[in-house]
Amino acid sequence: MQKKLLPITTQEAFMHIAKMFAALALAWTASATQAQESKLLGSWQGGDKRLEATIPFLRISPSHLYFSRDGKKWECKTAYVIANMGSGDRYPGQPEIFQSKNRKWEYQKIRLGKSRCTQMAYFLFAFPADENDYADFVEYVDESKHTASGHFYRLKKGGKVSSL
Repeated sequence: MQKKLLPITTQEAFMHIAKMFAALALAWTASATQAQESKLLGSWQGGDKRLEATIPFLRISPSHLYFSRDGKKWECKTAYVIANMGSGDRYPGQPEIFQSKNRKWEYQKIRLGKSRCTQMAYFLFAFPADENDYADFVEYVDESKHTASGHFYRLKKGGKVSSL
């Protein structure tokens, strides 16, 4: 027995098409968000004197930050959640001397859990849009007051800094 197809109106057809496009847009947005979040994951080495002294090595998993003095022993960890993500010509807390109209940034601001590892409330990681192995870094004592900045280089397997 064959199933009879009922005719649909033009309006119903447009509604079905609109729902399909909405589902595709949602899937694309989720994929782009996951790609941006995955830039953060991995092991990082402080790339300036201040970070070499305070946070020489940092490992980031999907839920925790791990801190190390030597990149081998991960003495301290703290939970985090992503508080804000964005992109543009600048990122929040960016020092003026590092601003460039020729560079696009993707950034993630993370809220840190309470920990003995750091007194900071938020970290912001800003990635050049075309680069995955370098991150500018801003520390915040609260949601809006940034106190310091620096940069990190991603470590490759074996503990070597990725070449830029």
